[in-house]
Amino acid sequence: MKTLGIDIGGTKIDIVEYTGRDFRFVRRMPAVKDTILNIDEEINHLVEKLNADAVGIGLAGWIRDGKILKSPNIPVEPDRIGFSIDVPFMVENDAACFAIGLYHKMYGERIAGITLGTGIGCGLVIDGKVLKGITGEIGHTVVGDSGLRCVCGGSDHLECYFSGWALEKKYGDVRKAFETGDVYRDRGFELLARSIASIIMLIDPDSVVVGGGMANSLNMQILRDSVFRYLPDEFSPRIEKTDDRHLPAKGAALLPEVYDLG
Repeated sequence: MKTLGIDIGGTKIDIVEYTGRDFRFVRRMPAVKDTILNIDEEINHLVEKLNADAVGIGLAGWIRDGKILKSPNIPVEPDRIGFSIDVPFMVENDAACFAIGLYHKMYGERIAGITLGTGIGCGLVIDGKVLKGITGEIGHTVVGDSGLRCVCGGSDHLECYFSGWALEKKYGDVRKAFETGDVYRDRGFELLARSIASIIMLIDPDSVVVGGGMANSLNMQILRDSVFRYLPDEFSPRIEKTDDRHLPAKGAALLPEVYDLG
């Protein structure tokens, strides 16, 4: 079965093709309002051109049973995001797709996949099965008491302290803030480390893997040291990052196979 994987994030849309054995990157588009509202046209064009049998879509939002309930980091209201595709398709959270991609690459049977980009997501694989529904939303857990407003409408969520949009608001040039080390001295970084430690305590994963746009700039040794400060000695998962920037789209391309849409 040949499939397409669509990753709709806060800043970009990636599309990959999966032949049942190999992945091929197709194209990248900016995740702007007009592109998202008209994404069906592009998907159906590629379905016909590439002779795809099914489509998997990963989207940065809260999704339950295929319904988009909230998408605070997407520039389109959830009730305006709909899909009319000419072949069977499935919609899932982008971090869950990232976790499916990690499982496919054999990172273990219990995986926490952390996406650090415009927002913060977490996909969870437990005993070889990805958790569906609104799960792993660490970016919207309350971690502070400073009264910072989150893009989702809440306050003091992790994203308010350590996300692409929060760091850009604070530092301007986020890449430079990583290079100078300012990010690692920021309270938000410790809150991120504490949140990751909490996930480890909850699911006892084999691996914690970080991906997303900010992962490229992240010093993993500093992150590991910070996370393990919050953990008992009995917990020792691998904590690493992946340089595969298309992994969420690849995981999305695997959705039809995982859920037998063929």
